[in-house]
Amino acid sequence: MHVDQSEAMQAPERVVHRYFCTFTATAADDWDAVVRYVENKPEPKKADFVPKSDDEFRSLPTAIHGAIVD
Repeated sequence: MHVDQSEAMQAPERVVHRYFCTFTATAADDWDAVVRYVENKPEPKKADFVPKSDDEFRSLPTAIHGAIVD
C-alpha cells in the first residue's frame, strides 16, 4: 500500500486522520479484510473442523513410505 496523501482533520470531539492510499499488491485475504473494514461488515465465523485420524499414509507400501521419510 502506498500513502498518496494524508491529513489531520478536526472532528467534533477529537482529531482524526484521513489517508488516501493506492493498493499496489494485496493478497486475497488482506483484500477481504479491507472490504470488511470499509463496508463495516463483521468477521466471518470460523468453521468448526471435525478432527479425523490421519491414516492415509498407511495405504503406501513400507518401502515408499521409508523413501519419503528419508
